[in-house]
Amino acid sequence: MEFTINLIEENDYEKFCKWWKFWRWKPIEKELLPNNGLGGLKITDENGVDVCVGFLYETNSGIAWIEFIISNPEIKDTEIRSEGRKKLIMYLTLHAENKGFKVVFSSLENENLINEFKANGYFESKNKTKELTIKF
Repeated sequence: MEFTINLIEENDYEKFCKWWKFWRWKPIEKELLPNNGLGGLKITDENGVDVCVGFLYETNSGIAWIEFIISNPEIKDTEIRSEGRKKLIMYLTLHAENKGFKVVFSSLENENLINEFKANGYFESKNKTKELTIKF
């Protein structure tokens, strides 16, 4: 399977919301995504179909954060979705490295996604931490 990496376009957001809803996620508000929903990359197959998307949060330190990776539920072949996500993680990681970040962080729950990050050289923290959030 051939994949291409593409920038996110303005009209992609509604499509990604449908994907999040299908996978039982609450859609991420556009203003909570980097660059108002444009701060990430998407993987497209050889037929021009978007396979998956992910976002890169850039900080004013040496740390970047990859988050909200989601795949197209209309692609029924789980291997294609998995390979697409692995490529996406690789490209987001390279993008962060090329921008000068020293560490890339992600917070994950899904075992498949965790394994796809590990396939790209990520390791699991030994810390027993909990995510804490406040929303205004």
